[in-house]
Amino acid sequence: MPFKSKNNNARNNGSRKTESILKTIYKRYNPEKVTIKGLKNFFGMVFYKTGYDVEMVSLKIWKKISKVLLNVAADVFSVAKAVAVFFDKLTDTILDDLGEPLDRVGSAFAGISEIIKETKNDKSIKTGKLLKKYIREGLEKHKDLAKTLYSYVGPLVMAGIFCIVVGFTMSREYAIQVSLDGQDIGVINNYTVLKNADKIIKNKLVSTNEQTWELDSDIKMVSLGRKEVVNERQLANNILRASDEDIIEATGLYVDGEFIGAVKDPTLLNNALASMKAPYENGDPNRTVKFVQDVSVLDGIFFADTVVPDKELADLVVSEVSGAKYYTAVSGDNPWNIAKKNGITTSTLYALNPDNDFSGLWPGDVFVVGASVPFLQVQYVERTTRQVDIPYTVKEEKDKTMTLGTRKVAQAGVKGLKEELVESVYIDGVLQSETVVQSTVLSQPVQEIVKIGTYWNGTIIEGGSGKLTWPTAGGYVSRGFVGQYPAHNGVDIAGPYGTYILAADSGVVTKALYTNVGYGVYCIIEHGGYQTLYGHCSRLLVSVGQQVQKGQIIAYMGSTGNSTGNHLHFEVKRGNVRYNPYSWF
Repeated sequence: MPFKSKNNNARNNGSRKTESILKTIYKRYNPEKVTIKGLKNFFGMVFYKTGYDVEMVSLKIWKKISKVLLNVAADVFSVAKAVAVFFDKLTDTILDDLGEPLDRVGSAFAGISEIIKETKNDKSIKTGKLLKKYIREGLEKHKDLAKTLYSYVGPLVMAGIFCIVVGFTMSREYAIQVSLDGQDIGVINNYTVLKNADKIIKNKLVSTNEQTWELDSDIKMVSLGRKEVVNERQLANNILRASDEDIIEATGLYVDGEFIGAVKDPTLLNNALASMKAPYENGDPNRTVKFVQDVSVLDGIFFADTVVPDKELADLVVSEVSGAKYYTAVSGDNPWNIAKKNGITTSTLYALNPDNDFSGLWPGDVFVVGASVPFLQVQYVERTTRQVDIPYTVKEEKDKTMTLGTRKVAQAGVKGLKEELVESVYIDGVLQSETVVQSTVLSQPVQEIVKIGTYWNGTIIEGGSGKLTWPTAGGYVSRGFVGQYPAHNGVDIAGPYGTYILAADSGVVTKALYTNVGYGVYCIIEHGGYQTLYGHCSRLLVSVGQQVQKGQIIAYMGSTGNSTGNHLHFEVKRGNVRYNPYSWF
């Protein structure tokens, strides 16, 4: 059957009764004989019983609420009744105590009025004396009345006086008077203003050499009256004015976070700093000028013994101090232009760098270029555009119709062109580094095609003549032969990338190496008793054992190995002795 009782302790009596009713309805209206009319009757009984149960429960709840409300109302009524009885008795007592005496007072005033009327027109009777006598006798006769009145009126009068005094006191404004070393420095509303003023000073106070400062003030409560109240910043300024023997408002100079000194007037200091940057400021929006060091000029509160004369600090920032001045090599640098850039001679450069080998320079190599340095250095960064050649590549094609070791350009190479956006960094006007930020190709290079002869008729090329020819197709000497320390055991011949390198004399290739250190890509040719070396090439066109003729193209100029620019390092040696090539040309 669909309705099955579940016996558990949580079910209350109402739910069991409802379940019983539903069972009864179920028996009366058997679902097995369901009809439309039967369903109507069934649901009608269900809704009826539900409404009936809700009504009964609501009535029970209302009875309980009503009972509680009635009890509360009864208690309130009882209290009100007791209060009313108390005040009724109090009123009766006061009336009993004051009623009869007040009647007598009224009679006395009526008597006084009659005396005034009767004696008004009789000049022989002195009304004033008569009234004084009447009043004096009345007071003597009714002393008990005065005592009764005093017992009631006295407390009321005292309460009134108390309220007046309190009201007057509360209506006045009070404040805190702050004093420092016996000197009044301000009136404040509350103690928080004093604490905040102390905090303002300490936040701006620059402590050096473990110096400390503590506010030692006296305070007292005073009536404000017409005194002017100051805020925390005004109080801080007043404290400073009263303490200028210990601390003072000034302007401090900081370099890389280190406090250098302070001045009362920063005008000379600011002018000195501006004069250092002025030579490099040209109004170009693509140039930014700043100090290498982190330089800050800040207003603050300083201990008086850290404040120096204005001119002394201004002179310091434009001076030089002891210490090594360094220069970092960039592409294309050599000892001559490094010395020129830094305003010194090559001899001085060598003397300042006794441990450096100048036979080859690399970008990033650091050299000492001075024994003193500016106290502050100015750096400027600018962006410029330049057009740069794009080297062409060389394609070699073997040709067995041409004699071995000979070369012929079948198609001339054409350099390409690109535009570069370069960011250059200068310190005190000397270039330190260059970075290509953006590069745009304007024209592509055209490859060069070179025919290489492979035909050999068996003829042996004889040794060198001993008279050398110039080993490059053009170029200039960028550095000569230096025999003493620091030695440079050859000559550097600078030229564009890819410039032909020629055999200085006929001979046989004994070494051909590709490295990224020292000479880089280089070869050595034996000329029958002496050798020539060709260093820093971009590419070799010969191999070990190959015989070459004087003037034959053997390599392309480049900047491989320990090199900072396109050039040929050319050496002449016999055994272990290197000679100045100029004497062999």
